[in-house]
Amino acid sequence: MDVKRFEILPVLESVRLNEKINFQITCLEVNNNDVYLGTADGFVLCYQDVLEAFVTPQPTPQHRYMSTKKAVTQIKIAPILERILCVYDATFVALNLNNLEVINSLRIKNIYSFCLNENPMLLEDPFTLELCLVKKKSVCIYHLQADKLTLVKEVTVPEQPILVAMDGYFVCMAAENNYYMLDWQSGECQQLISNDSTSSMSPVCKHVARNEFLINGLSHLGVFVNTSGISERPPIDWGMDVKRIAYSYPFILCLKQYSITIISVIDSQMKEEIPFENGAYIDNFDGKIVIASSDSIFYLRRLPWEEQIDSLLDSGKSQEAIELCDTLSENGLISNRDFENTKLVQVKAELEELSQDNESAFLYGQTGDHAKKWPRYGEATVEPSQPLALSV
Repeated sequence: MDVKRFEILPVLESVRLNEKINFQITCLEVNNNDVYLGTADGFVLCYQDVLEAFVTPQPTPQHRYMSTKKAVTQIKIAPILERILCVYDATFVALNLNNLEVINSLRIKNIYSFCLNENPMLLEDPFTLELCLVKKKSVCIYHLQADKLTLVKEVTVPEQPILVAMDGYFVCMAAENNYYMLDWQSGECQQLISNDSTSSMSPVCKHVARNEFLINGLSHLGVFVNTSGISERPPIDWGMDVKRIAYSYPFILCLKQYSITIISVIDSQMKEEIPFENGAYIDNFDGKIVIASSDSIFYLRRLPWEEQIDSLLDSGKSQEAIELCDTLSENGLISNRDFENTKLVQVKAELEELSQDNESAFLYGQTGDHAKKWPRYGEATVEPSQPLALSV
């Protein structure tokens, strides 16, 4: 029995303004249930409330033409400032979130990429954001207000950055040949690993947790690295042809040419392969995983944890079910009420162990590393001198 973790639901069948004008999606962003798209020919589109019960029929989007048929390569929402931040034609610009009007005071040329600081250190004003903007062989730290950009610091770097992600005083950078960790306050730049520039895989440089990033190294490996430049987790073998990734703990979702690969960070193993062709973009937007093909939008819904655990047990994967329960509990991903419901996992797993002729090992507490944790899920304990008694 195959264990399903996610399912794909259609949101927009075709991105268009009318019957004649179609678009090719290059990037996307989500704000509440609104989806914002950047296109290959210089448009920013806004579909309102399309993630709210997946509205039909398909609505006509708000749109803004960015004055040139150059691709919009990045788009990010700053809801507290009511601004849409984007890069097109090597220009950083902000739009009004409500009417998509361009804010001319928030326009900078010769910008190739940008990111928000996920953990700003210097800001006391909640209506100020910290940005990292990539110029030619330098990165610039800016403070962004509703109608003002203030340069904080510019730092020269060894190579031209392609992608950046930011946490506090640290910027993780993907360049053409190497990955770097930059302390922008001190200017110290540490080389991390080489980037296989001959690979067909796009660079990956994603902030995944406090003081931690996920990048891709040689031999199709994903590498977790902290702000000290150290990797404290095993690498992830996510295979060839990965275009983009989304991170939804405890899973990494890899968008490939013909599929979406689901990999668990618990054991670094592939858990599911979902057929999906012509994928262009994927990301996790505050728990909502949205995927784009060249001209369509889809929602990747995670199945409830209870369903996943039951499927693992029904497939005879009792140890994996227990590991998942442990991880969810330790990371606060299930409520106390849901945690109480997982007590049956222990009982089902115990029965599975018995069915595999492990009765002796189970009775004497020798069923592996997780034996010590099982009493958390059940109410009864078994003493070696006592007969086994299970009740549900």
